[in-house]
Amino acid sequence: MGEFIFIFFALIFFGGIIRSTGVTRLLWFFAGILFFQDRIILFESPILMNFSRFLIYSLLIAELTQPKKLYYELQHFPLIRPLMVIFIGILCIGMLDNRHGLFLNLYRSTDEFIQTFFILFLCYVNFKRSSDWEKLIKFFLISSIILCIYGFLNYLIKANPLDNFISKTYNSFSYFDQYALGNGRFRINSFVSHPIYYGYLLGILLLLCFYSFFFKGNLKKLCLITMPLIFMNLILANSRTPMIAFVVGLFIFIVIALKTIVKIRLLIYGTLFCLAIYNIPFIQEKIDNTIDIFKTGGEKTEGSNLAMRTIQLNASYGEFLKKPFSGNGLYYITENLIWSNNPENSVSDDDFQGFESYIYQLLIEQGLIGIITNAIFFISIIRYFLIRRLVQKEFSALGLAIILMFLTFIIGTGTLNSWVISMGLTGILIKIKYLELRQLELSHT
Repeated sequence: MGEFIFIFFALIFFGGIIRSTGVTRLLWFFAGILFFQDRIILFESPILMNFSRFLIYSLLIAELTQPKKLYYELQHFPLIRPLMVIFIGILCIGMLDNRHGLFLNLYRSTDEFIQTFFILFLCYVNFKRSSDWEKLIKFFLISSIILCIYGFLNYLIKANPLDNFISKTYNSFSYFDQYALGNGRFRINSFVSHPIYYGYLLGILLLLCFYSFFFKGNLKKLCLITMPLIFMNLILANSRTPMIAFVVGLFIFIVIALKTIVKIRLLIYGTLFCLAIYNIPFIQEKIDNTIDIFKTGGEKTEGSNLAMRTIQLNASYGEFLKKPFSGNGLYYITENLIWSNNPENSVSDDDFQGFESYIYQLLIEQGLIGIITNAIFFISIIRYFLIRRLVQKEFSALGLAIILMFLTFIIGTGTLNSWVISMGLTGILIKIKYLELRQLELSHT
């Protein structure tokens, strides 16, 4: 019965995405991403289609119905060259994978590109007017409240009924249950599949709150409601890497976007706030666990530490040396090293212990081609925002903050379905910068 319920919702979202345009289409898309787990499997044949993948392809199909417009947008996309570089890189990695035939390698490479980097362009092309930005921001703020209320419920009852329903429906592994029933730190995950990804998502949403508080006066009251809810959920998500990623993003945003006098005030108020909340035992423990990473490498806390990461890096480098140029192939980790997302099914060497970094994935699966093309892609995005930071600097600051948060997170703990929200928002901010700069050029002619 559960399968049919989720298929019904998927069809509603598909219709909403196909029939709408612009920011309304993006609202449908992001609503599905925020409130439906990627563990929801809609069908398994001819390909495995989870809810997240279904939404991405729905967005792509909607664009393919207007090929001329799509081609025009591709021609004018400011980062078309790095986007093509990363696509060619992934394609080469697939074509040089001798484990499969030509057609399967071509399909897998294209599919991997669409589910990761191409989301940047899909969201870019669907954002039409700068004035739509406020509508999108308001949606994220209201969605944050819903996510956080359910997150608090997770903590209060020490259970997640929706997550449990999905697990029973598909007989799938639950990360919430792993932390709730195991010996590790208890973590909440609200509507999403992984508590650590939930922490990262909250960091992104909290950053959007800070932006709105300073640059969207009519949303200030909503921000004052949303900020404490997100902050407490971030603490309850109980993961260090998302907290570090948020601090990185917030620092970048404050340094670039805000005036000096505001920075000074924030420093004073922020210091007083930190001193106040540090006296709360529950929060003090979380902060100490995060600081412990830098003091002892994480030796005093449960979970990953620097010694474990060093072991993983050495093991990944050993796999890299087998095929250093093109890597061992896409999905080599799950297919050949047999490291499963479900630890109960994993029979991989203990040295790998989860490959808790995107760096390890690049070393093992994509080799030098992947490392170089990824570097070109991300450096190009950073450069785009830096060069254009003097025009509407708050958007450049927000774009830089999000992309650096994303890199911090995936290097620190792996991607965990963070591609969609990160690439989606980055693509929208690139479009805003493009529209603002074009408007500026027109006003000078």
